[in-house]
Amino acid sequence: MDRLIDVLIKLNHNIHKIIILGHSAGGQFVLRYAAINNRHELLEQRRVSIRYVVANLSSYLYLDKTRYKFISKDNILEIRQEEFKDCPGYNKFKYGMEDLYGYAKNIPIKTIRRRLTTRPIMFLLGAEDIDRGCSWIKSARWN
Repeated sequence: MDRLIDVLIKLNHNIHKIIILGHSAGGQFVLRYAAINNRHELLEQRRVSIRYVVANLSSYLYLDKTRYKFISKDNILEIRQEEFKDCPGYNKFKYGMEDLYGYAKNIPIKTIRRRLTTRPIMFLLGAEDIDRGCSWIKSARWN
């Protein structure tokens, strides 16, 4: 993504705004890219604003070991750490901040947390995205 942005700016000197958008797995990528990329501040210094839009992610990047359980609309509870004994990798990177690798490996966790909480990220969530089957196949006509 960094290379793509660099080439885009080099070939289009009049660009003043970049929006990186991702849906589902693409949204997961965009969220993590927003948290770890080194280009954001450089672009802002060049007066190129960069924004991130993530839609309908199946997973988020947690900033610490805390996780929550949805009980009801008005009742969300923190999950006790003891409950994770059978899931030792629950906080490894892609979901959490342990065992960072690749691009993120050399970035301090404090920096990743700051970036994720201060960069302009818009979250879009579809309220009707509930059908896990292929309902369009059921309604299709196969003649």
